[in-house]
Parts: sequence; C-alpha cells; structure tokens
Amino acid sequence: MSKVFGDVNSACRQPHGLQRTNRDFLQHFWTEQDGSMSYLALTTALIMMAFGGIGVDLMHAELKRTKIQNALDRAVLAAAAIENERDAETVVRDYFRVQGIEGTLVNISPVEHMNYRRVTANGQQFMPTNFMQLLGIDNLHAEGLATAENGIANIEVALILDISGSMTGSKLEQLKKAASTFVDNALSSEASKASTSISIVPFNATVNMGTTLPDYIAFDRQHEYSSCAVFADDAFTQTALDASTPLEQLGEFDPYSTDTVAGQADQHWCHGGDTASIVVHSSDPNALKNQIATLTAGGNKAIDVGMKWGVSLLDPTARDVVRKMVEDGLIKADHAQRPAEYRAGETQKYIVLMTDGKNTTQYDLKPELKSSDALTGIYVNTQGTEDLADDDYSVRVDPVPNLTTDHFPAWAQAISNFVMYFDVDHDGAWDVAHKVEDMPDMAPRDLDAFLDKAVKLAAANDPSIGGIQQLTGASIKGGVQTSLHFAVRDNQNGPLPDQGPVMNTGPLPGETWTFADVEAISASTEGTTEGDGPHSYFWTRLAEIEDARYQPSIDGLESNPANVHELTYNDLFHRFGTRVAAELLLERPYTDGLVDSERYETLTSPYRVIADGSVADGRLSQVCGAAKENGVVVYAIGVEAPEEGRAAMRDCASSPSHFFDVEGDDLENTFSGIARNLTELRLIQ
Repeated sequence: MSKVFGDVNSACRQPHGLQRTNRDFLQHFWTEQDGSMSYLALTTALIMMAFGGIGVDLMHAELKRTKIQNALDRAVLAAAAIENERDAETVVRDYFRVQGIEGTLVNISPVEHMNYRRVTANGQQFMPTNFMQLLGIDNLHAEGLATAENGIANIEVALILDISGSMTGSKLEQLKKAASTFVDNALSSEASKASTSISIVPFNATVNMGTTLPDYIAFDRQHEYSSCAVFADDAFTQTALDASTPLEQLGEFDPYSTDTVAGQADQHWCHGGDTASIVVHSSDPNALKNQIATLTAGGNKAIDVGMKWGVSLLDPTARDVVRKMVEDGLIKADHAQRPAEYRAGETQKYIVLMTDGKNTTQYDLKPELKSSDALTGIYVNTQGTEDLADDDYSVRVDPVPNLTTDHFPAWAQAISNFVMYFDVDHDGAWDVAHKVEDMPDMAPRDLDAFLDKAVKLAAANDPSIGGIQQLTGASIKGGVQTSLHFAVRDNQNGPLPDQGPVMNTGPLPGETWTFADVEAISASTEGTTEGDGPHSYFWTRLAEIEDARYQPSIDGLESNPANVHELTYNDLFHRFGTRVAAELLLERPYTDGLVDSERYETLTSPYRVIADGSVADGRLSQVCGAAKENGVVVYAIGVEAPEEGRAAMRDCASSPSHFFDVEGDDLENTFSGIARNLTELRLIQ
C-alpha cells in the first residue's frame, strides 16, 4: 500500500496535461463496474471469515482442554500408584504447577486403604473469545476429569474350573499350573491376602460340595456317601441360593465301573469326601494350591452347574454361610462380611470360568430310587468288618405269582395227604419231594391256606430247600377223588399229570410230616417274612460265587443281627457300579424266574437324564446374565474348545475383551494376565 501511495504523489508534480490525464484515469477507475464484487459474494466472504474465527476460538479451547486432561491423567496415575509414598493431593498439584496451569485445578479427591488407592481430580479454565463475541459468546469453558485406581479395597473371586473327562493328561496339568499361578499373583502380599478372597469351584457333570459346606446350607441329605446338589431349572435365573428350599441331593451311582468286588466302584457321578470339592472364600495360598493339586479329571461336563455355584458364592445371600464358617474357624475373620453387597464401592466381584469343551448330558438316579427309604430287597451281612469285599448278600426273592391268591382249587372232601415237589437246582425238574399226612377232617380243604407253612417246614428240615420259590407243584389226595398234581410255576393252575409217585404210592424221595408239624412251624417262624407273604433268599458271597444258593432266611440275621441291614439303592450303587450290580445279585434268581423283569430292569437302568447339552446351554446363559446384571465381571476362557463351547464362553463373558480363546500352552499366561488385571494401576474415568 505504501508503494501505491508514493506513485500518486509523484503524479501531482507532473505537467498540467499529465495531471488531467491522471484525473481522467482515476475517474474512469472509480466509475468502471467491470470485475466488481456482488453483495452476495461479499456477505459470504464475511460469514466465512466469521466462522473461520469461531474455529480458531474452538481450536484454542480444545488445546486448553487437552492440556488440562493430559495433566489430570498423568497426575492421578502418579498419585494413585501404591508405591507412591507422597500425599496424593501434593502429587497432583505438583504436576499442574510444573506445567504452569495450577490455577485450573478445581478439586482433588483421594481415597486410600491398605491395598487400594483411588484419586479423582478435575480442572477447568474459562477463556475469552475473539470472533465468537459476534454471536454473543464471550467465553469458552475447557474442563477435564480423571480417576485412577490401583488395586481394589476388597476383591472376591470365584475360579470355576473344568475337570471333566476331556481334561485328562496334559490339559489337567496345565490347568493346575495356571490356577496355582493365578493364586500366587492374586495373593502376592500380606495386603492382598487381607483384601482378596478366592473360592474354587471344580466341576465335571456336577459339583462336589465336600464334607464341610453341606453343614452350613439347607441340604436335603438322603445318603452320606457324597454331597452334590441338583438345581431346578428356575434356580439358574438368579445368582442366589434359595435358602427357603433345601437343595436336592444327587443320588449315589457309578455308571462306569465294572469291578465285581464290592467297594471298588471308583467312578461315582459325584466325588466322595473332599476330592475336587468347593473351597469357600479362602486367602490362604497354600490351602488353595494344595486343593488345586488334588484335582482329577473324569465324567461329563456341566458348565452351568459350575457357574451356578460360582455366582452363588459371590451372592450376598451367602454371607450367613461365610459368617458361620468364620465363627467355626474355617474362614479368616477378616472375611466375615463377605460376600459384600453388589456394586459396593470398595468391592469388586470377579468370576474366572474355564472349559475345554461344551455342555453334555447330566444324569441322576430316578426319583423313586433316591430317597433314604428306597429299599432294594437286598440284605448285606457285613461280618462285623469294614472290608466290603467279605460281605454276604441275601436277595429277597418274590413270592410265586398267585400262590397265595387261590392257586389251588378247594378239594371236595377232606384232604388226606399232599406231596410237595421242589426243584432245588433250578433246572426245571423236581429233585426232592416231601409229604404231609394225617390231615384232620377240620383242616382247610384249600391247599392255598397253609402251603406256605408247609414249605417253611420243609425248608427247616431240608437244607437244600431255600423257600417257596423252589416249589414246582403239589399232588393232592383225599376221599374218593383221584390224586392230582397242580403246577405252581408260570401261573399254570393245575390239574396236570402227576409228576410224582403215581397216586402217591411207591417210594418217596423225601420225608413225611404231619399236619400238626405244619401248625407247629408257624409259631416258630412268625415274623420272619415281614408280613408281606412267603419269601426265600438267594444267598451269595460274591468272592465265592460258586457257593451261591437259596435259603429260607437272611444270612446272619439270627446270629448277628447288628451286622445285617437292607441296602438302599444309594447303598448298593456305592458298592457296585450300575453296570454290574444287577448281574452280580439278581442274574441267577431272574434267570430262575424268581425275580420279575421290572425289578431286574430297575437295577440295570436306575438313572435318568436331568439335562441335556441344549438345556444346560440355556441355563448357563441365564445364570451368566444374572451375574453380569449384578455387576460381576466375568472372564471366560475356552481352552482348545469346540465352537459350541467357545460360543457359550463368549456369551457368558462380560465383553468380547473378557473372552479368551487359547491353546493349552497359553493357559498359564492367560490366568496370570487376568490376575494382574484385578489390581493393576489404571485410569477408570
């Protein structure tokens, strides 16, 4: 511009003619309209200049905000670090002072416990605008907020670990190592031991509560061999255990073992004792690792049941259980108020769930067989020892059908005598015959009325006779009627051709008694049949099966009744696997036609499906959802799992970043990373 003004001044000193020329030029320039700006273009240019200025104001404000936020982030991280020994507020102010923005700090809020520190700070700054004043905005507000924490004041963790059959071999060893490393990392200091508790829930087809926990919960115990619970489907819609309804106990059975020696069944659906049992809120690294070291793999897979137990141990309704265990010295006194309420400010709850597969079928004994009063009709004589291998078994064989319900017709005249025929070796032909004579006229004319007494008389005098089940038939003679034989096997109500001596004449291969003897035997045997009809017993000592035989009474009942008791189905299937129990104890009387097919099949197929894989998947999704709704952080790990298992784990995890699809070799690193993440220094806001 200065250069232009200089040219005009010099023109003023030009000759008069040149001055006129310049004047004409300027007048022409002033009035010429070619190339001039329109009003629209000028307005648009002004608007663009205004918005450009607004952008400059906003950019300036964002730079200020970024500077404040960065300073806040760095300051609270430094102040929240556990290793920081300086006052948290001093650390934050020093960060801002060094950057020359100390005046922007508004508030600093530190919270500190023994193993936990959280620092929150916020800042703000008002800046005058330049161009935005055209819009009536005189100031812009830049502010920031940051919170950092290191550790959690209280941590509650449930480790839910797959120990099903697919986890055998190297997978199980990798799991033990990974879980032990997790414990070491989570309980690495005295401070962490005071603030952190870990529950362990191993699962296969079910979860073993062990020998301690059942004493502190509502549990409908039906046997003492193991302690696993069966959950109703609606239990998976919530995290709590329903204290108003006792948990149903899983029946005792071993569907795998085929050992014929009593007591050798070792693959029960529910582990006995404390094998692979639950650990409740422990902060003792050695105790936790010792339990992890004892884990064994086997059985089906019920991820839903494992998850249900894990979330229940974190639910506040379990606090009464923990408190009672604290009172009994089973849990540290520091943990008496655990589990804390959900979303308590100083407590975070975590679940670490791992599996290598997918949900499979779950079984239980049929309902009518599970109860403590479901008896088998099989008696054991323990011989007074704890060794199950030397026990004797007496199997009650059922009465012959229709024998006491009018099997024999009433005789027209008084019966003079009758002969009983017995098949003692159960080959289908009679071997022994015994006769009863001297029948008084007033004696019943219907053999059904007193035949069971006569058979007891025969059994009492003939060791080869076990009872009425060996009776094949009887020949009756009396008055002018022809002697006839009546069969009692296979419901064939006589008369049939006489199998014995014709017309009861000729030599009799047995003994002869009187009707008075029959009446006398009634009093001496009263009460031995338990009031439910005539019985005999198939006796066997399984270690010496060749001595098996039929006999009229339970082995050992008269000599040592304290050693004899009837087995429940739980008792029986604790001793023998379901694959062999029926064959060992019922096969012979069943083959002999003395045990019906229903009873035999009850022993061969005693359990039922209570949940298949699809049902278990649905229940798992429900209980995972309930846990997450309550603020529980769920880490889910699939170790070389199939797609169905990975899908279930993804669905259960708190977020995609909480799901881990790993190989077995990476399991330890995964567990370590999760453990470190529980207490790491991090920005949370």
